[in-house]
Parts: sequence; structure tokens; C-alpha cells
Amino acid sequence: MMIYLAAYLTVLYGGDGLMAVLLSGVLLATGQQQAGWLQHDFGHLSVFKTMWMENLWHQVTIGLLKGASSGLWRDFHYRHHAKTNVMEKDPDILEPPLFVIGDIMPVEEAKKSKKTLPYNFQHLYYIVVAVIWLFVPYHSSVFLFSIRRQRWQDVAFSMSFYAVFLPLFLPQLGLSKTIMLYIVMRALESQWYCWVTQMTHTGLGVGREKNESWMAMQMNGTFNVEQGLFNDWFTGHLNFHIEHHLFPTMPRHNFYKISPLVKSVCKKHGLDYEVKSLGEAFANILSFFEEIWCCLADCTFQYQSVLTCP
Repeated sequence: MMIYLAAYLTVLYGGDGLMAVLLSGVLLATGQQQAGWLQHDFGHLSVFKTMWMENLWHQVTIGLLKGASSGLWRDFHYRHHAKTNVMEKDPDILEPPLFVIGDIMPVEEAKKSKKTLPYNFQHLYYIVVAVIWLFVPYHSSVFLFSIRRQRWQDVAFSMSFYAVFLPLFLPQLGLSKTIMLYIVMRALESQWYCWVTQMTHTGLGVGREKNESWMAMQMNGTFNVEQGLFNDWFTGHLNFHIEHHLFPTMPRHNFYKISPLVKSVCKKHGLDYEVKSLGEAFANILSFFEEIWCCLADCTFQYQSVLTCP
């Protein structure tokens, strides 16, 4: 809330100039993402001892503070945890027609005769997609999902965000600059969200559902990012993503405490416990997209020539 207050005071005392709008947008995006980590805690039932308190505060944080839907988040996120990196079951996987990842998608796309997007540039246009992904496809589906499921409380909480945002900033900035502020906020929030949520999964074990243990599925599709004050804050402690997937209801500030135990269990059972730097994790997304394009190009060539693909 203090970050939101700072954003409002920036335009209240700084005026409606470009720098004031941009700075306020940065502050609002920071508040949005930190509120995102908070609603994530409530959504995973890791704060209170009673379910009704978790549900209430989840709706307040994701609705009033972010303008999103508790029901939509739970629907998407719980399926992600249950079927991590399983094609057509994990909604967090980047799939055609925008992207191809894993070993199976390139083969299936190569078999199709229809025209597709220029996947040889997917490592580049991912950066553009990450700007608009959260506030165009996601936020446009918030009300559709809530109305179709008749979750009227979600509609009310989502609308409450705009009922606060517009009266605060519209009188200070006018319509055009309020829209600019909103776009800056959502674009930065979307980048932040996309890079952090994709970095610990992209490229690991994406495919059809296998006959493997739940722990093996989680370990094969997840890695960690190094601990540090900035990394912990920037990722909402989800840099300990292996621990989060194994213990989803555990408060996130406790992940580092169980990390040594998880490492020892992985070593005992021959499971990889991978840790990367934040920079390596971000670079992994782009390099993986580029590598998959090479596989797609190779498969396409072979199908067109000998109708076989490894």
C-alpha cells in the first residue's frame, strides 16, 4: 500500500509531466507485482489457519489491489501445480500458435502443412509478447471467466480496483495520461510477471503426461534461482521454486530452511536439483526458444524430403 501511495503522491505533487507519469507507473507496477506475491500466498493457503480468511484476503488482494479474479487465478494456478509442464494440461506452458517448446511441439508443427508464425524469431518476439501478455489476454479474460462461472464476487472485487484507480488519477492527469499511466503500469508488471514465472520452468520436461511419480514430475520441470536479497524480493521468494512446488502451502519465507533437506532427498533418489543465477535463468528462456526453432526447422526439412522425423 505504501508503494501505491508513493505513486499517487508522485502525480499529486509532481504534476502531469511525462517523468512524473513514468515514475508513478514504475511504482504502481512494483506495487502490482509485490501484491501479486502476496495474493499468491493467500491463494496457496499459507497465511491463515482458516480457509475463509485465506479466501477473503485472496479476493481482496487480487481484486482490489490488482483488478484480477481469484477464481481465474486458482483455476489456472492449481492446474499448473498439478500437471507441471504437461502439454494441454498446464495452462502456464507457452504453446502454438505463438510458441513451440519441448521435444514434441516442434515435431507436431512440422507435420502440419498450414502456415505458422515465424518461430525462428520466437526468442525475439517473446520480449514483445511479455509486454502485453498479462494485461491484454489475461485481464481481458478476467471478467469473461467470472461472468461465465457466475462468480459475481470476483466481478465486484475486480471492479473495485478501477473504482479506486480512476478517481485517484483521473482528476490529476486527465483521460489520456491516465490511460498512459495504466499502460505503463500493466506493461512493466507483465514483463516482470512473465520473466519470473517462465524462467524456472521453460525448457524443462515439457511433453505429454508420463507414468512417473509426482515428485519426479515436479523436479523434471523445475529449477531454482540463486538466493540473495534482490533475488528473493524480485521473485517473491519463488526463486526457491523446487521447494514451492513440493510444498505449495508452505510460507515462502521458509523455503530456504528446507532447501538442504530437499537437496539430500534428490541426491538419494537420483533427481537433479538445479540452481542457476538470475541472469542465466532469463537467458535460458531466449536461448531455449532459439534452440527449439533449430529443431523445428530440421524436422520440417526432413518431413518435406523423406517424411520422417527423429
